[in-house]
Amino acid sequence: MPPSFSTLCNRVCGVLQPDRVNRLMMGVRSLAGSTSAMPELTSVRYNVKRGPYNQVTGNHVDYFKNLLGNNRITTDPQECDSYNVDWIKMVR
Repeated sequence: MPPSFSTLCNRVCGVLQPDRVNRLMMGVRSLAGSTSAMPELTSVRYNVKRGPYNQVTGNHVDYFKNLLGNNRITTDPQECDSYNVDWIKMVR
């Protein structure tokens, strides 16, 4: 049986009290659901060279509206933000 999370923490970080391990685990879990400020764009944080990708146009949106129906398309940029941020909320 693999070692528990607290056992691994004790090996890596030294001896931790059980309540501290629980707080650490809850903190990690809460990061995924928190609504803190949006992280900066990856292109700002890192020197990234992007490929020559296309931009989404109205024609693309219309195509998917016809294919899937109006109520199956998300076009509000703020509604899409949560899908463009990693679970730790470090990169966007």
